[in-house]
Amino acid sequence: SLSRLEEAFDHFREALLLFENLDDDNGIAICHENLGDTYMKMGEIREAIASYEQCLPIKMDTWDRVGEAQCLDNLGLAHYSLGELAVAAEYYEQSLAIWKAEGEEHALMTCCESLGGVCFHMGEHLRSIECYVQFLTLSQHVGDGASDHE
Repeated sequence: SLSRLEEAFDHFREALLLFENLDDDNGIAICHENLGDTYMKMGEIREAIASYEQCLPIKMDTWDRVGEAQCLDNLGLAHYSLGELAVAAEYYEQSLAIWKAEGEEHALMTCCESLGGVCFHMGEHLRSIECYVQFLTLSQHVGDGASDHE
């Protein structure tokens, strides 16, 4: 419910202030990411983007590649939600490269699916098919069962 989201939002804001006072970059990044997630659930997409954009450079500066990719995925979803498909695709492409380098197959699979959808809506059907083929290949490899739904 909205009141629970607002309560969570208030707690994340309080935690952010505490982590800022402690100069704890990891805590600050986590709070920005959680605030972004909360904004997304509240339908406040622009605010979510602003939070994710504050999280991203911290993840990059601290060499948290997985956290960076998660943040890029979140930015991709937020921009997709606003219909900003080219921007969403750019974020997903960056994330895709990180997930590949990190060997995170489940996350890579999800990113391929997301990027495939964005590319499809942009009319880039060949790239969309490439992403979906990669998604299906990964799903068979990791045993997700996504290919069994046909």
